[in-house]
Amino acid sequence: MSPELEAARQRIAELEAQVLEQATLLKQLEANIHPQLEATLDGYILADTDGWLQAVNASYCEMIGYTREELLQMNIRQLEVKIPQEEIDRRIEQMVAQGRDRFETQHRTKDGRILDLDVSIVIIHQKNRPLVAAFVRDITEYKRALRDLQQHALLLDTAQQLAHLGIWTWHIPTDTITWTEEIDRIFGLNGKITQTTLAGYLRSVHPEDRERIAHLLEQCRTTKTAVVFDERIIRPDGQIRYLRSWANMLPGPDNTYNTMIGACMDMTEHVLAESRLQESEKRYRRLFEDVPVALWEEDFSGVKQYIDELKAKGITDFRAWFENNPDAIQHCARLIQIRNINQAAVAMYEADNKQQLLGNLAGLITEATQNAFKEELIALASGRTRFHTEFVSHTLKGNKVYVELTLAIAPGYEDTWATVILATNDITARKETETQIRRLNEELEQRVKARTAELNQRIDEVERLNRGMINLLEDIQAANHLLTVTTRQLEATNKELEAFAYSVSHDLRAPLRAIDGFSRILLDQFANELPAEAQRLLNLVRNNSQQMGQLIDDLLSFSRQGRQPLHKEMVKPQQIVETVWQELAPERNGRQIELILGDLPPCYADPALLKQVYVNLITNALKFTRQKIIARIEIGCKQQDNQLIYFVKDNGAGFDMRYANKLFGVFQRLHRAEEYEGTGVGLAIVKRIIVRHGGQVWAEAEPEKGATFYFTLEPGGTTHEQRGRDFIGRGQSQ
Repeated sequence: MSPELEAARQRIAELEAQVLEQATLLKQLEANIHPQLEATLDGYILADTDGWLQAVNASYCEMIGYTREELLQMNIRQLEVKIPQEEIDRRIEQMVAQGRDRFETQHRTKDGRILDLDVSIVIIHQKNRPLVAAFVRDITEYKRALRDLQQHALLLDTAQQLAHLGIWTWHIPTDTITWTEEIDRIFGLNGKITQTTLAGYLRSVHPEDRERIAHLLEQCRTTKTAVVFDERIIRPDGQIRYLRSWANMLPGPDNTYNTMIGACMDMTEHVLAESRLQESEKRYRRLFEDVPVALWEEDFSGVKQYIDELKAKGITDFRAWFENNPDAIQHCARLIQIRNINQAAVAMYEADNKQQLLGNLAGLITEATQNAFKEELIALASGRTRFHTEFVSHTLKGNKVYVELTLAIAPGYEDTWATVILATNDITARKETETQIRRLNEELEQRVKARTAELNQRIDEVERLNRGMINLLEDIQAANHLLTVTTRQLEATNKELEAFAYSVSHDLRAPLRAIDGFSRILLDQFANELPAEAQRLLNLVRNNSQQMGQLIDDLLSFSRQGRQPLHKEMVKPQQIVETVWQELAPERNGRQIELILGDLPPCYADPALLKQVYVNLITNALKFTRQKIIARIEIGCKQQDNQLIYFVKDNGAGFDMRYANKLFGVFQRLHRAEEYEGTGVGLAIVKRIIVRHGGQVWAEAEPEKGATFYFTLEPGGTTHEQRGRDFIGRGQSQ
């Protein structure tokens, strides 16, 4: 025998010994635990690490449907459902390594059913050989119940969403409120908050409802009785929602009540729709009562039923029917109920109150109105929903009245005629007017014939007048031509005057500079040789020459304003004023000035000239408030008669309004030069600039109480909302 064959034979003998030993151990193990395993209601499986079943109890055999003999010939892989071979191998390897495991799986029974199983695994080592002992519990019904519960929860959540109904619970001992997803949607939380306290919930309630809701919940808690209430909540985004809510206590173990359950239904759309409906009804009733047309709200349902009965009898020619059966007309009048009328109808029929006209229509149908009512019935019977006619009627006091009637079945009542609206107009005056017009037309025809001859006689006179008018127009054209020539001459003269003023002013400046300069030289070089009186006179010469120079500069500036072309554009006065205020900082140095700068809307102007206007006006305000301890200057704009009026106001010296007409003249001054320096040209420049812009300028003042200068400019169109900014600059100016 070869060595390899001998080695194989020995290996087989060893394996047979091991199998025999394992079988013996299994029998001993089974003998020791068999009674307990057979008694348990859970299934029991013993398998080797390759998956071959070594032992099973009766409960597993009953559970899976195989006999013990059949199962002991099977591998666990034959029972597993939808688990790949690799997963089973991995699981067995993991169990051997960890020594225990627990998981859920599925086994297929002998008759093909699928069982959901909860499996607990423990590894048993016998002679260093691991065995897998598994306790198996059938959880099929539990899984089915769990799936049903999940489905019911989904259905409940869907129902809550469709009904806008959310559910919440309040665990009182821990003051914890939890809720369903629909509550989250109703309160607009977007999942940011998953639970809250009673105080947190009450913060979401409208402040006007908060105390009432807290009282109702406390009542529910203490009395253990259900409460139903309406409430308003405020979402995080500020939106108000209207809810119909319910709450009750849930009994717990030992008859304790620690949990409150509640539900909220979002009634917002319903409440808003009901509010709109009520408002619409109010508007309808108000319109019904206030409209000057006489309105009648009547119930024709009895007539509809009567007409349907006639149609069922085969009657189709309702004109013939009502003409041959006049009593049917009165019968229909008795079937109609007048439910409501407005005050115009009461006045039209000269009734003392509405009750005199309410009730059935029969009392208002007379011989004069019966034919019109018959036409009304025929129109409705033929399927028409609107009808119009005119007829003669009588008021309750017997006065004759011409009536224009329009009938319409209210929308939604076409099948029942339960609501029919009739509008009646008193056209008596119109009918009388028509009669009078016909009579007047006849008279007019006669007059036309008489006047035609007279007109023919006057045609010649009109032609003569036309020729005279043509001659007059020619004279007017000649006068217009003369006016145009004169205007051009006046414009040329004004330009010459402006050029002359500019030339004179320019030519005077050189002599004045010489006078001032030579006077200064005399004072500087010969002061010791000149007597005091001579020095005083030379200073007077210098002061007057400097003042004359300033007058000439102002005159030149005034002259330039007339010759400078306008370049108008959209301007923001706010920016111009702020720039001017900063440029005049030296004028404010050492003074306490309170500036109030209001909203200055854009305007259409020349920016350079507008800046000169504000320079002159603000400089004036600074100059004439110099004597005030705290000067106050306000710059703003106001609207009056759809016109923007800009203003500069101060609390300075002011002036007497009796002299306001001199204020804007050249070289006109209302204060002495010793008190306030200046030449009297600044305001004249302001007026010239504003007038050239097509605006107006004026002033209001009171002595020692300040002055306000107003001017108007063409407003600028804006494409965005103007937001003015007001600021007050106080204290020591910089």
